[in-house]
Amino acid sequence: FRQDVAQFDLTGLGPVQLCQGAVKFIKLCDKGGIGGSLFKDYGGHNIIESAAQGCPFIVGPYMKNFEDILNKFLKKDACIQINTKKDLVNAFKTLLNDDQLRDDMSYRAAEVCMKNKGSSLEQCNTILKIIRGDKVEISNSNN
Repeated sequence: FRQDVAQFDLTGLGPVQLCQGAVKFIKLCDKGGIGGSLFKDYGGHNIIESAAQGCPFIVGPYMKNFEDILNKFLKKDACIQINTKKDLVNAFKTLLNDDQLRDDMSYRAAEVCMKNKGSSLEQCNTILKIIRGDKVEISNSNN
């Protein structure tokens, strides 16, 4: 029994290079952790990249920059969120030892992605309306 582990630090890359690099690395993975979510100063990372590649993932407690989408994933049991760094080992062991859990998480994560597809375009259109001075009704997705 052998598991290969790779850690990628893409900190400091520009947005385009970061996105391209992250997607290339995520495609190689069959499970992953969102490292920026383990440290209070970072505020998380975009979990949709992992979900869209079918990579089940674990996030830490610091996801303040992605709370809305994280809540959608958590409601569907499409990811694992840990509270402490110590929990990370157990969470990875759980993923490593449970093929069905990995498959189910990947499937549910893909469902969340598909259900929310197009939200960036919708947000962009709303921003353009606001800039033009059109009347816009803003809804809170957390309600």
